[in-house]
Amino acid sequence: MIESSAQHHNGHYYRVHCISIPINSCTRCQTEARSIYKEKSGYGKFDLIYLQDRAADVYRCLDVKTDNEMVL
Repeated sequence: MIESSAQHHNGHYYRVHCISIPINSCTRCQTEARSIYKEKSGYGKFDLIYLQDRAADVYRCLDVKTDNEMVL
């Protein structure tokens, strides 16, 4: 997990929380990481939550303010 900031193409800075699931991770770690992704969506400290789920080959970005999730 990484907490950072990111500047998007619109020039605005966002507080981000990034979660990465390694491709060969165990089922318990995968479940825990996906749970953290869902938990962080209700946490007001971040603007965007990213999930890099290499095990499932799924990449997501959640805009916490609008509750809009994009699959990348």
